[in-house]
Amino acid sequence: MLSRVAERVYWIGRYIERTESTARLLLVYSGLLLDLPPSVGISWRNVCSIMGYDDPPLPPGDTTREQVLGFLVANPGNPSSLLRSIEQARENARTTREILPSKVWRALNELQLFGRSKLTDTDTAPRLEDLDDIIERCQLISGLVTGTMSRGVPYRFLKLGQDLERADMSSRIIDVGAQSLLSSDGRLGGYENSLWITVLRSLSAYQMYCQSVRRRVIGSDVINFLLKDKQFPRSIYYCLNAVRTSLGKLPNHDGCLVPLTAGGERVTDAKVRELDVAAIRRLMDELQRDIGNVHNAVVASWFQPEAHSSAAN
Repeated sequence: MLSRVAERVYWIGRYIERTESTARLLLVYSGLLLDLPPSVGISWRNVCSIMGYDDPPLPPGDTTREQVLGFLVANPGNPSSLLRSIEQARENARTTREILPSKVWRALNELQLFGRSKLTDTDTAPRLEDLDDIIERCQLISGLVTGTMSRGVPYRFLKLGQDLERADMSSRIIDVGAQSLLSSDGRLGGYENSLWITVLRSLSAYQMYCQSVRRRVIGSDVINFLLKDKQFPRSIYYCLNAVRTSLGKLPNHDGCLVPLTAGGERVTDAKVRELDVAAIRRLMDELQRDIGNVHNAVVASWFQPEAHSSAAN
């Protein structure tokens, strides 16, 4: 398999997962911020932080829902916008369509057409129904990949990208949940449970959390579940283990195992209930670096092997 083809398939997995996770996050936060009073100190800028924009190019002062959604959904200057992720997934699929099931290619085309028809107006916030449709279309694509794609090398690269992106998004959502507690200075009061329920719903984890933990929602339990649960497919432990499985099916993967093992050990060794909020944020930052290092190792091992070989010499 050519390295450029492997890279494109890998990025299909990442972009589809990024699209679904972003749409779900925006949908859930829309509900949360309707319920919380401004005095608790949580705003739409928190969503920008999750997406890696601590200082987004938005007007100073209080930002509106329309401004933030316009930037995160369709702003042409945002390379990680929802619409840009959809376009990139479709473009990578266009150049590798001979190795993808035809139904996956068709569903990606339909997702792009839907995004262009519903999300291109940056002055108007998307309807919640449209975000819900985006999520369902991404889940359809993931289901088609799982149900119709042979478990060869292309599938492994696609799954590798998808699970790495999922682990990264889970760590970001936990991080900003902790940041909200740290910056609220006790103003959350009785709304703390609402915040952690939103964190769970941002990852479609609320129902599975309730079945697993079987007691009221507590921040430390939520973090422990999203970090360590071995059965839930969006926990960081599960995602990193899925990445290891994909790597094991690919040749020349040894260079990727060092940062992956470091991240896995960080997850299993973490004693969440003994950590304060600041320590949890540091843990998430370290995990995000580990995930980034796995990505860099993937690029060096398969997508830019000549550069990697030259550097080694």
